Formats: sequence, C-alpha cells, structure tokens
Amino acid sequence: MAKSYCVGQFVRLKENELSPRFEWRKRGGAWATSKISWILPNGCLVVEFPRLLPFGNESRTFLADPSEVEMVDLKTCPGMIEKYQHVEDHHWAVRPVLIVFGIFTAWKFGMFVRKKVGRSMKKVNAIE
Repeated sequence: MAKSYCVGQFVRLKENELSPRFEWRKRGGAWATSKISWILPNGCLVVEFPRLLPFGNESRTFLADPSEVEMVDLKTCPGMIEKYQHVEDHHWAVRPVLIVFGIFTAWKFGMFVRKKVGRSMKKVNAIE
C-alpha cells in the first residue's frame, strides 16, 4: 500500500529503486527531486522537474509510481548539502542567484578590507 500524496509535494525515487517503472531524471549519481503536478484517477502521479529547462520536444512532465517514491522536504533532508539540493530543485535560478550573492558579498568584503588597510597604511606613512 502506498502513502497518500498531495499536489505540490516534492518527491524522489527511493534509494533502493534500481530500475523505476517509469522514466526518471538523475542529478549526479542520485535521483532528482520532482514536484507532483497531478494525480491520475488510477493513483499514478504526474510529476514535473521545475529545475529542468525543456528544449525542443523534450517533455517536462513524467509519470511516477506512488510505491516507488518518497516525500522530500527540508525536515527529512539529513545534511546541509541535501537541504541545498532540495532548495535548488525548486527552481533553476537558485544557483545563479546564490553565485551573484556570493560575488556581491566578496566584493563588499574586499571594499571593507581595502578601506581598513588604506587607513592603516596612511597611519604608517604619517609616522615615518
């Protein structure tokens, strides 16, 4: 008996699934996380990969067997890397936004250090 799922929940294939009944995406060596977009009358799940950008005739939605998937949320992710990957699976723009935020933070920190070093260099030159 499979658990009940709701539209909007994030799911991924169970770790022990080697060959799923339906096609599924992989991210690195692990199964990718998808979002339930529809539940068919026979109980089958229609899932989409929000992070996936379809090109050409490539489909963004796939079928999933409810007995082969498990629910994923931030509470069930054991480590920080898994939590980040879960957030990244919500939308493709998470990684670029974090990269821009990191560059901005490094730039601001560099400006702060430059200002402090500049002041201390002026004091050293004034003493000499």
